[in-house]
Parts: sequence; structure tokens; C-alpha cells
Amino acid sequence: MANPAPIDQAAQKNPDNRLPQRAGQLRSKQLRTELGAAQRAKNVLATPLSVSPRHTATQRHSAHHAPDNPMAAARASRFFLEIVRTDGLPPDSQARELQAQARRLPQLSQTRQADGFRLMLAMAKRLPVDQQARVLTALAPRLRTLPTSARRSGFAALATSIDRLPQAGRTIALPALTRALPASGKDAVQFHAVLARTQTLDTEAQGRALPGLIRHLGVLPEGQRKAAFDAIALQVQTLPAHHQRNALRGLAGKIRRLPVDQQAPATARLQQQAAALLQG
Repeated sequence: MANPAPIDQAAQKNPDNRLPQRAGQLRSKQLRTELGAAQRAKNVLATPLSVSPRHTATQRHSAHHAPDNPMAAARASRFFLEIVRTDGLPPDSQARELQAQARRLPQLSQTRQADGFRLMLAMAKRLPVDQQARVLTALAPRLRTLPTSARRSGFAALATSIDRLPQAGRTIALPALTRALPASGKDAVQFHAVLARTQTLDTEAQGRALPGLIRHLGVLPEGQRKAAFDAIALQVQTLPAHHQRNALRGLAGKIRRLPVDQQAPATARLQQQAAALLQG
């Protein structure tokens, strides 16, 4: 007869001695799960946001001289893992969780926020299109907390993602994008591209989107402001009356930011539009 398997005498006398071993096994399993999630996050982050060579050098310099402290590194790791773990949730639950995570993005260090923003954009693209707008709208306000060198590229990436949405999704997300225009800096081309995007919306959504563009007028290069002012004033004429009134008030507040020789013509234009609105 075969000898019976040896018995762990200590475990037989005290079963509680097995608890550390079991706890170790559970920790190992959890670690393997987290490592797998971390690897998926790493794969998503393999391609950085496109930035200029000067900005890339600045980022390398900043990363070299301001590395994450252990607490910040741990916070970033938890953030990335929590995002990737949403991948198995039902679409509605995943979108809701990603919205919540977007609000936490500013808690990361500057060196990690661009990575977190890019990861969330990638995760949003994996959602059904009817759920993506919720996440993209939540990401728009986070552009202003990104490192300066990543804001313009982050803005462009977000705008591209919004362009892929159906009409209903763009109606939700584009007003948030216009409010995030400061992240695009003084880029007049980007400004007019966003303005053109708003023209594809219904007039109510346009009315919600234009205030963000109006607020950004004074940031544009001085020589570009009058053209942007006139383009918005022209679009305002197509809006419902209550949106026209709000937009005209906003434009009136920006006249002083125009070159001096262009302020009188701009004032006359707004007066004409206001008179036409009253007559209508």
C-alpha cells in the first residue's frame, strides 16, 4: 500500500496557520490581474499625443527634472487601472464610470495627465457611438489642466473624436468643445474650424455653442479678431431670438478687444442687427 501523503503537522494542529499562505495566493492572483490591466493600459498609451519637437523636448526636460513622487505614482497607477477595468462593464455603466474618472484627471501630476487624457480618449472610442459623447463632453474641461505643451494636440484629438460622432452626439459634445477653446491657444485656424463645426448643429445647439467662441475672441491674434467677430455675427442672424440677444450682448463686450480702427464698424453692425431683431 502506498504511503499516505505527508501531513502538515502545524496546519493540522492549528488551521489558522494556513491563512497567510492563502492570503499570499490571493495577493498573487490580484497582482496578476493588475499587471494584465496595466499592460493593456501601456498598449493604449504606446503612441503619444502629437506635439511639436520643441514641446517634446520641454516634456522630456520636465519629466527628467520633476519625476512623480511615490504617492503621485501610486495615484496614477490606480487611475489607469480603474479606467482599464471599466472595459468589461455594460456600455452605459462604462460611460458613466469614465465620466467620473474624467473629473479626477486633474488629481494626477502634470507629467501623467496627458497620458490619462489619451487613455480616456482611447477608451471612449471603444464605446458604442451613442455613449461616446458623454465621455468626450466630460473630457473637454480637462484640457485646461493638461501640461501647456499637450493642450493644443489634446484639443485637436478631442475635436477629431467629436467629428466621428453622429449628429445627436455632436449636439451634446460640441458646446463643451467651444468652452474648451482656450486650450487651443491663439490658433485662429482651429477657431474657425470649430465655428464651422457648430454650423452643422441645429439652431438651439448653435446658441449654446457660440458663447464659448465669443469668449475666445480676445485671445486670437489682433489681426484675426475682426474676421472672427464678423463670422460669428453673421451666424447669429440664423438663431432664435433669445440666443441672438445673448450673442449680441457677448459680441458687444468684445468690441474693445478689436483694433481701434475696426471698433466703429463693428458697433454699427451690432446696432443694425439689434434693430432688425426688435423689428422682427
